[in-house]
Amino acid sequence: TEIFSAYYAKLIAHYDRVRLPIDRMMICLSGQHEMKRDFTGFRGFFTLNGYPKPIYNAYVLAARLGREKLSVCGALDENLSVLATRRRDGGIAILFAYADAHFSGALPPLDVTLSIPGYEGATARLSLIDSTHANAMHAYREAGSPEHPDAARREAIRIASSVSPGECLLGEELSLRFTANAVALVEIGGLS
Repeated sequence: TEIFSAYYAKLIAHYDRVRLPIDRMMICLSGQHEMKRDFTGFRGFFTLNGYPKPIYNAYVLAARLGREKLSVCGALDENLSVLATRRRDGGIAILFAYADAHFSGALPPLDVTLSIPGYEGATARLSLIDSTHANAMHAYREAGSPEHPDAARREAIRIASSVSPGECLLGEELSLRFTANAVALVEIGGLS
């Protein structure tokens, strides 16, 4: 579920705070054995039918971070982890994770206003993972939890469970809304 993606993103931000090298961080996904149906296994990036799990989507988003760390200022919620970076292409990538210490679903929605001086009018791309976005379990349940889905239904679930970034022009501010255990990546400039 989205809990694992939130945990992974918060762990990356924690590594940065305590100055551990993020590029040496590894994920152990061993233990996936003989799945007989979707969502029966554990510690894997994909389900039996190849649906990307939220942890895989978080891994994909984290791979878009840059090497140069940028400072973040402003009033931050204690449950919001933020890691801002600049990439080699000059673009900025900001990773957000909104989850409490126990990764419960009891957090209220959180509204965040992002302001990046000097980037007004730039293209911003938002990728979101939460209980309904880029979440294979949600897409699977919405499809009726089919035990033996046909090819068309498998493809529809796979598409709904993949990260689908939205693009917008960045004004002076960008408003974001997070639900419990949400992960987001905002990319500004340098998009190709």
